[in-house]
Amino acid sequence: MASEGPREARSPAPWEVTDNVNPAGRRSGLARRGGLAYRSPTVPDTYSRDEVKEILGRALEGQRAQAEALTDDELAAVAKEMGVAPEALAAAAASVREERAVAARVGQRVARRRRAWSAHLVVFVMLNALLAAGNALAGGPRYFVLVALGWGLGLALHARAAFAPDRERLAEEARAQLADERRRREAEESVRRLGKAVEVGVVEVLKTVADVIDPARRGGSERAGTGVRVEARGEAAGETAEASSARAGERGTTAKGR
Repeated sequence: MASEGPREARSPAPWEVTDNVNPAGRRSGLARRGGLAYRSPTVPDTYSRDEVKEILGRALEGQRAQAEALTDDELAAVAKEMGVAPEALAAAAASVREERAVAARVGQRVARRRRAWSAHLVVFVMLNALLAAGNALAGGPRYFVLVALGWGLGLALHARAAFAPDRERLAEEARAQLADERRRREAEESVRRLGKAVEVGVVEVLKTVADVIDPARRGGSERAGTGVRVEARGEAAGETAEASSARAGERGTTAKGR
């Protein structure tokens, strides 16, 4: 009988049925399906340069997506881990919020200017069309051209301000407005705090006055209570004396009868 040669080692095929199932099947690459265990394809231990770039790129994209949704508390936690001082973080966050508000206000002003220019253009076209029609009906020199040229120059300047504005100047004006609003809010907050402090002070003064007045009232009440108790004791003593006299009279009457 010829001896069998060494068997060739083969790697298990993906999702190969196997009977050797352990409780930690998921960790060892096995998965249950219909009571049997299947071996899932294993992940390679090494990666090519392109795969490394792809993995790192996806990781960075996920990290940026998470960073876009950070709250103030999460941002403070990240800054604390990085060793950023809370004061520096607060100042940087305030600066970012201010720049965001400035950009929003500049965009609003530019949008308003463009809407105003669109309305200006409609009026320019309609009125110049009426002037041209009237001039054509009346005959004579075409004076509406002069009106259209002069008005068209103003319309062109308006278009420049609407579609090519000086954003730096608009940003400076927006910052000045924000600073004025911030000073106004601070003044209102100071007035509110002052009013609250005055209210608390008045309450404390009233409490002090009440504490000064209450002992006198309390003493008068105690004296009045003592007088009532003394009077009650006198009435009780009188009732006792009357009862003693009545008992003595009864005894004397009894003795005479005997």
